[in-house]
Amino acid sequence: MEKSLKKKRIRVPHTYVILFSVIIIMSLLTYVIPAGEFDRVVDPNKSIVAELEMAEKGSRIDLSNIPEMNARHKIILLTVVAGFAVIITGVFKHGWYIVEIGSTFLAMGIIIIW
Repeated sequence: MEKSLKKKRIRVPHTYVILFSVIIIMSLLTYVIPAGEFDRVVDPNKSIVAELEMAEKGSRIDLSNIPEMNARHKIILLTVVAGFAVIITGVFKHGWYIVEIGSTFLAMGIIIIW
């Protein structure tokens, strides 16, 4: 009766044994799997952006066509810069970690959406 109540436990190896075994197996596989660049045929007809790439090949980027920053863009930029300044100050001076950094990003998102 006592024998039927005992559960059979599976013995799992230590984490370091598993990790070391995976490293050894992967290093042995580097001798089996060929390394380097494989031969491939580049066919521009199969590419989705081949026409765009050919049209843009010799052209230059026109930087005079960039729209000006409006008030909303400036507020977003100011919020992001101020948020990162708060995060950097919090991490270095106050020892912030994931929770505080995440809450600062959440606050930045709420301010930007509002």
